[in-house]
Amino acid sequence: MQRQSPIEQSELKAVIGARFSLAKRELNQQLAVLDRELRRDRAREHADKPVGDKPGIIVNDRQRSELIEESSAVLTAANAARIDEAKGAVPVGLPLIFVRGGRVVGLLRDKEGEAPRLNDLNATEMYGLLVR
Repeated sequence: MQRQSPIEQSELKAVIGARFSLAKRELNQQLAVLDRELRRDRAREHADKPVGDKPGIIVNDRQRSELIEESSAVLTAANAARIDEAKGAVPVGLPLIFVRGGRVVGLLRDKEGEAPRLNDLNATEMYGLLVR
């Protein structure tokens, strides 16, 4: 679908508003809701097509709250799968993620045979988990 010029958009909004007895403000609010839903649907479609073995998350043209919600769901699912795979043993490499005292922490080991440790995870480390 081709985008209209601002003048064409204004004319179309006037016709739609007259046809459905909507004030300009109300129509703009309804269009904004539809636009958000359309972007969310497109993001879900893209997320359902994994890149390699990772789920896809569209980051452009979205609200930060939507990104945080979707990223949290992806991290939670990945973490749950890694906990199930570990079967009681702490894996080497990527940390298992938990919340402890209201802070995000990671339980990890760097080498096989090494004792696991619990570290606070900062924003950079959380970003690193998302991209892996």
